[in-house]
Amino acid sequence: MLSIDRQIYNIDSVICRHFDNTGFSSRGAVSQDVLSQLRNFLEHIMLKFYSNGNDITDSYENICKAIDYVQTRGNLKLLYQFHGYLQIVASHYTLDEENSERLMLKYYVYLRKVRSLLKTQWNMDVLSNLERFPLNTDETLQEYYDRIADKIRNQTAKTVLGTEKYYIQKIKPFFSGTDIFYEVTFTSANDHENKHDRVIAFSQIDINDNYAVKFSLTPDSIEILGKTMPILIINNWEVAIRDCEYQNFSSIIRGTTAKTGYPEQQAIARFLTTTGYNLVDLLDFSCAAFERVKREIAGTRRQLVFFEDLETCRQISSNHNPGENILRYLLFHMNNRVIKKQRGNSENELLSRLYLQNGCIPFEKMPFISSLIGHNPKLGDLFACIPSKNRKHELLARTIRNNTEISAQLFTTVTELQGYDDVEELVREYNRKLWFGHRDRSKLVIENGQIFINEYKEDTCQIIQTLQKLSCTGITNYSNTVRAWLSSPACGVDSEEKKEALLRMFASSHVSIVYGSAGTGKSTLINHVSHFFSRNRKLYLAQTHPAIDSLKRKVTAGNVTFMTIAKFLSESTLALENDLLIIDECSTVSNRDMRAILEKAKYKGSSGVIVDENHPQSQ
Repeated sequence: MLSIDRQIYNIDSVICRHFDNTGFSSRGAVSQDVLSQLRNFLEHIMLKFYSNGNDITDSYENICKAIDYVQTRGNLKLLYQFHGYLQIVASHYTLDEENSERLMLKYYVYLRKVRSLLKTQWNMDVLSNLERFPLNTDETLQEYYDRIADKIRNQTAKTVLGTEKYYIQKIKPFFSGTDIFYEVTFTSANDHENKHDRVIAFSQIDINDNYAVKFSLTPDSIEILGKTMPILIINNWEVAIRDCEYQNFSSIIRGTTAKTGYPEQQAIARFLTTTGYNLVDLLDFSCAAFERVKREIAGTRRQLVFFEDLETCRQISSNHNPGENILRYLLFHMNNRVIKKQRGNSENELLSRLYLQNGCIPFEKMPFISSLIGHNPKLGDLFACIPSKNRKHELLARTIRNNTEISAQLFTTVTELQGYDDVEELVREYNRKLWFGHRDRSKLVIENGQIFINEYKEDTCQIIQTLQKLSCTGITNYSNTVRAWLSSPACGVDSEEKKEALLRMFASSHVSIVYGSAGTGKSTLINHVSHFFSRNRKLYLAQTHPAIDSLKRKVTAGNVTFMTIAKFLSESTLALENDLLIIDECSTVSNRDMRAILEKAKYKGSSGVIVDENHPQSQ
């Protein structure tokens, strides 16, 4: 047996032994043990492919060469991508059981693909007991997926692609037997995204979700629980980047739109579809590899348009010039709506003379904690297209932000942070790189062994102070007035609990919080309050238009204004004096927006504030 094969099998035996412990250890513990072996396992597999099946030593130099080799081989791209994820984890995270379990569920698909690749290419049997890792799939759901998988297996041939283009919103893998299948959620490719227009289809094809695509969709049906359920099957696909996306991206490079010809677009689509690469991969190719692809795309054509722009992007990226991170992210997805929002009207001297707005600069400097204009990138996409080396200060800030926004933990104990060596130095580096206009509000602060983002603390303190001030006194003679109103047959309140709540609501405070689970009568109570204040001006705020429409259906009182929070805060003419402000589902409102609402809204002396809350454990 070759030495490289023996090493692969030795690591495989350790991994399989951990999978055998599934019945004795928790899923998190098994995940923790397996993940500690995966990077070494994968690097030896890459050496096997790099040596073309011959023996090779596992020196650091050879491993680096093997990584570079698989990067430029389309059929081995999954190895390079998987290795990139494992490097990120090893560099930035301490693998506790909970995080290890999440990562193992994400990497499970990669492990099945690696197993299949080794079997097909080198007839090597590895990860034989991978299926012992518990995915905790519901039995009824598994039967549903098995029926779909059978339908997909019976598809005889690829059919002709349709003409319509789609954006993929989500791809969820599922398993049937030893095969991997995919549940694909997509929408029509246009600039007006609507979650209600989403369609779900199923496929055994590993589809690239970076760009707009064309599908061949075949309708079918399955029998499940005595019912016939229609399904859609994808049996063919192709990358289909929109013409407007080519033109608008080129305008960022050139200042004017440039037409990428249809033959060049088709050649790019074929290359991306057949290889699985994305456009950012081309930026990182060696000069020789890039030139080979360029010749393949050009064919007999003398002039290329988009590839000329790619060469400009390669130069900016290889020299690490300002604008590099923005270009890499835009090329990773090529979404027209996002591209247009970043476009500037003139050359930006701060961004390598690209036609980009100054609002892109925070993302350029610290992409792992900042957003593009009007767009919040996913963390996984950032890791996939932007090098994460030397960005621990950003990841630290992101951890603190997530603790605040997701876990409602305003202050994080410094000693609890894992994977960050010198927190104080990382804080100094992060604050130093903030745009000067954001430094005071967005800076990280360490006080009394706690770390926090300054604006979150300031917003929270200001909200508390405002609500405390409003709660110091109630509305004069409020309870007596309510009691008289309740005695009227026209009040319509038929619940003793609601009557008691109405009597006490503003008796000693101008602030009232209503919370409870769905169906407990929160909206009915607020409707009663609105009728009590029927002669007063009332303002209803909610996060979304559907929430506003729901309020309009449930509140029947007059003298009411309904508005989304975004509209209220964005339009300067809306700071009108109101008697009653009602904020629906305030747990979904950020502290920054809540502070801005309370500062902008104007009240008369006898006004009240109602916060309609679904979850009493809100931030």
